[in-house]
Amino acid sequence: MARPKNDILRNAIFEKATYLFTSVGYKRTSYAVIADELSIQRALVQYYVPIKDELAKRFLKSELARALQAWNFSEADLLERADRILAVLATFFGLFTQDAGRACFLKDILENRTLCYATMPLDAAWIARLLIGNKSLSQDDTHAILKTTFIGLGGFYELTYDHLTKEDTWQATDVAKALSLVVEYAISQLEHLTGKTRLLSLAIDLDNDALTNALTRIE
Repeated sequence: MARPKNDILRNAIFEKATYLFTSVGYKRTSYAVIADELSIQRALVQYYVPIKDELAKRFLKSELARALQAWNFSEADLLERADRILAVLATFFGLFTQDAGRACFLKDILENRTLCYATMPLDAAWIARLLIGNKSLSQDDTHAILKTTFIGLGGFYELTYDHLTKEDTWQATDVAKALSLVVEYAISQLEHLTGKTRLLSLAIDLDNDALTNALTRIE
C-alpha cells in the first residue's frame, strides 16, 4: 500500500522549485538541487513529483494567474475580447523577458519543443478557444483557427528565443507589439471564415503605461 503524501512537503517542493526557476532557470533546477535546498533526500522529491515537467507546468500556471490578477480578469472575462487577451499575453511574457532569472527559465522552455508544448498554459489552443468564444463554428473552421494561431504563436516563440539567446534587451511594449500580430492574424482568419468583419475588437494596441502598471502591480 502506497504511503500517503504530505501536502505540506509537496507544497514546499513546488515553492522551492519556483524560487529556483526564477533564479537559475529550468535546466539547473534539478531534483538534487531541490532536495539539497530543502535538506531532504532526492528520492523523496521524485516521489512527490515523479515528472519534473509538472513543476514547470504548475509554475507557469501560477504566473498566468498573476497576469490575470494584474488586470483583475478571470479567463471568462477574456472571451471574444482580443484586447484583454493581448493584455494578459503581454503581461505574462513581459514577466519573463524583463527579469533575468525568469528569462533564463523561458529560454530553457522554448529551446525544447516537447517541454514547451507540455508545460505552456498560454498555447495556441488557449488563444483560439478564447477568440472563438461562444461562436458556433464547424470542426474544420475551428481547426483552421487553431492552425492559424499555432503558426503565429510559433513565430513569436522563435522571435522570443532569438532575443533571449542573444541577451537582447526586449522591452515589454515590444513583446506586446509582437503578440498583437499573433492575435490579429487569428482574428483575420476568424473573420474570413465567418464572413463578418469587425467580428472582434481590433483596437488591441496596448497602452504602454497600462502594461507597465500591470507588471508593477505583480512585483
